[in-house]
Amino acid sequence: MKAMVNAPPGYVKLRLTGPDGLIETPWAERIGDKFRLDNLPWYAYGISDDDLVEAVATDVEGIFEYVRVVEPSGNRLIRVIFDDGHYQSMLDQLQAMGCHYEGFNKKFFAVSIPLQVSLDDVTQLLTRSELQWELANPPYGDLAPD
Repeated sequence: MKAMVNAPPGYVKLRLTGPDGLIETPWAERIGDKFRLDNLPWYAYGISDDDLVEAVATDVEGIFEYVRVVEPSGNRLIRVIFDDGHYQSMLDQLQAMGCHYEGFNKKFFAVSIPLQVSLDDVTQLLTRSELQWELANPPYGDLAPD
């Protein structure tokens, strides 16, 4: 079994797989036999930061394969693409609303929307700004199944 390097105490890497097969490994805090997701997902849908999840050990020490959400945190997740690289003003507005974010690069950001922040207010702001964005949790299909 290979060992994982530089794991903070009590943390593991959680392997998430997006619908197109892309794999990401965000940090998760081990809580008993469950894990609390500590980062924002880039590719996976239906999971957000602070969700408590079930995962199983892989053949690599410190990496666990995501199985399912056991207890949702209530956080929602949106991914935003900034075509022109002018993102700081929008990120500042989202943060002022109570959201937090992580950047993949200067164009692609994941934004966590806590339960107390209006999802409608956030999506209206992004739509008015004519940004390219997607709802990753809950997935759009869960909100409009037909």
